[in-house]
Amino acid sequence: MVRAVTGERGKAYRCPGCQQLIHPGIPHLVVIIEGDVEGRRHWHTPCWKREAARRQR
Repeated sequence: MVRAVTGERGKAYRCPGCQQLIHPGIPHLVVIIEGDVEGRRHWHTPCWKREAARRQR
């Protein structure tokens, strides 16, 4: 499941795609692999698009 978020929670996250911070207020995606809510990750949108394309191959 992929969900777009506004980033307004005031918390920084590290993108697993590029290892850079997603600063508060930056819109991004929360990705939850089926059945693994605790393993959810916050991704920059372009990083996730590259990852999703890679996973489809």
